[in-house]
Amino acid sequence: MAEFEEAFAARVGAAHGIAVSSCTTALHLSLVVLGIGPGDEVVVPSLSFIATANAVRYVGARPVFADVDIKTLNLTTATIEPVVTARTKAVILVHQGGTPPT
Repeated sequence: MAEFEEAFAARVGAAHGIAVSSCTTALHLSLVVLGIGPGDEVVVPSLSFIATANAVRYVGARPVFADVDIKTLNLTTATIEPVVTARTKAVILVHQGGTPPT
């Protein structure tokens, strides 16, 4: 694994590379690194795999569901803005079905 991480880091020009076992683990680790925890809110799409919201719960934060755009099934600025509060610390965008958010 260490060899893969080093090769990947070199390929993308990063100082380090860290492999994880799943996207859920990657989301969890990202939230930990950002220092998100109890009392914080993270906006997540209302249409996504449950792991998106679960990762937020793993760090003790509260997932806040935002509607998705009917055409792309992704979050947009217009769907995120109504649920943002002073406690919002992050937004997790999901590329639903491989379609990137716009």
